[in-house]
Amino acid sequence: MSTHSNHPFHLVDYSPWPLTGAIGAMTTVSGMVKWFHQYDISLFVLGNIITILTVYQ
Repeated sequence: MSTHSNHPFHLVDYSPWPLTGAIGAMTTVSGMVKWFHQYDISLFVLGNIITILTVYQ
């Protein structure tokens, strides 16, 4: 007998990119809120950089 088990669904490999994209999106939104309340724009720019690098990965 084989030890291979068939599953009724497709098993995918783990990937860090969904988590990285979520962190980038949350950083972008947090930076935008800070920017709208007259704080520094650097968090907004950092979030956009993370999001763009995740998309082009």
